[in-house]
Amino acid sequence: MTEPFAGWPKHTFAWLGELEANNNKPWFTENRGPYDEINASSKAFVVELTERLAASGINGEGKVWRIHRDQRFSKGEPYKTTHDLGLFDEMGALHGLRIEPHGVTIAYGQQVMGKQQLADFRETIVDPTAAKALATAIGKVEKKGFSLNEPDLKRPLKDLPDDHPHPNLSRHKAFFMTKFIDGSPSWMFSAKAVDRVVKELDATAPLRDWLDG
Repeated sequence: MTEPFAGWPKHTFAWLGELEANNNKPWFTENRGPYDEINASSKAFVVELTERLAASGINGEGKVWRIHRDQRFSKGEPYKTTHDLGLFDEMGALHGLRIEPHGVTIAYGQQVMGKQQLADFRETIVDPTAAKALATAIGKVEKKGFSLNEPDLKRPLKDLPDDHPHPNLSRHKAFFMTKFIDGSPSWMFSAKAVDRVVKELDATAPLRDWLDG
């Protein structure tokens, strides 16, 4: 049974920083104990995050990513120097948290759109009214300190009206917004981290409502 979430260990950020400076198997093997504590806390956090989001009508599957890189596709450093976790909702959007050596990133959005999702999005974004609504939603979330991912395409779609108000939105093949919090915030080391992350994710509701619509 997973223990109740009580915050991440105080060594979390320092350990990731040390891994960044010693990204090799011998060091990791010798210093695995602190990582296992971090990972256990993340698993407990995801359980509580899943319950909290479900209470708000957001259902999905929680996940804690492995820190090991897949050496079949990456022949460089064997470990990630970030620790990623979160929940994928029923629409495939990520409600996520990344713990980094020098801070945390909170994220929401569609990091990858399926073929049909992308086709539906492109059909919708041609409509100026829909595009204005999306731009307004993004603006509201940006005011809360979030930033939109960079567009994927070099140019807007060709079938947009000449007077389309936000052509660059059509350059996206994914929509996700992130907020970076610098340093090692004290709330990460207590059960209050769940409240803080849920509050930050709540700020992305305008984008979520548009994507879900």
